[in-house]
Amino acid sequence: MMARIVALITTRKEDVAGGAPIFIAGNRAELEKTAFMLEKLLDCGAHELNHSLFLLVDRNTGDH
Repeated sequence: MMARIVALITTRKEDVAGGAPIFIAGNRAELEKTAFMLEKLLDCGAHELNHSLFLLVDRNTGDH
């Protein structure tokens, strides 16, 4: 099974759109804090795509 994007966390809302929830952070510190908090809460992996964007990815193969 392929990994699934669960959410996006960004400081630049104008750069993102799509079919996953989007969380807007006010600055870099808030971006990191939100990404790592959601990573733990949702049991996902947080991956930094660039300086202003994290993706939360679910690699679990089971049904949720």
